[in-house]
Amino acid sequence: MGIPKLKEQIILTSREVFSKFGFKKTSVEEIAQTMRKKKSSIYYYFKSKEEIFEAVLDYEANILRQEIMKKLLEQKNASDKLRTYVHTRMHFLKKMINFYDALKNDYFNHMPFIEKIRKKFDNEEISMIQTILTEGVVKKEFSIDHVDLAALAIFTAMKGLEIPFVSDDDDLSERLNYLMDILFYGIKNK
Repeated sequence: MGIPKLKEQIILTSREVFSKFGFKKTSVEEIAQTMRKKKSSIYYYFKSKEEIFEAVLDYEANILRQEIMKKLLEQKNASDKLRTYVHTRMHFLKKMINFYDALKNDYFNHMPFIEKIRKKFDNEEISMIQTILTEGVVKKEFSIDHVDLAALAIFTAMKGLEIPFVSDDDDLSERLNYLMDILFYGIKNK
């Protein structure tokens, strides 16, 4: 059974309001006014603004996850999958304002639910990268002795590049291609 229509509407509207005003400046009242509903309608499904924000982040993480999986299924070899993964992830982070803000913003560090979401998403990403790298090793595309460490290194590099890459308006695809070329020349069999 799916989530109730009103709850989904609250999540979608909240997503827009949080994107527009940010977490700090958004109130449940603002969300209710935007929806033309009473606050009690929102509180029926969510106990607090934090709980609404958690639902929004989970929604955005699911969109990103689904998009990545869809794009990976279109690729035949591990090199293309890794390239597609990095491009899709970085481009989507730019679109997923709430999710990206929660991942990078120190303001959220004291909120346990944010740390839980960050950790869950980080682990999923590392696992996805490991799967791609393992496929590449099996198919003799990559020569990697420690796939787990390589996956962690790629993940850490992407995390470190999020702010300069996503916040800069220059051509993201061109910069990502250049970065991927550097990565592949280090791991691709000749």
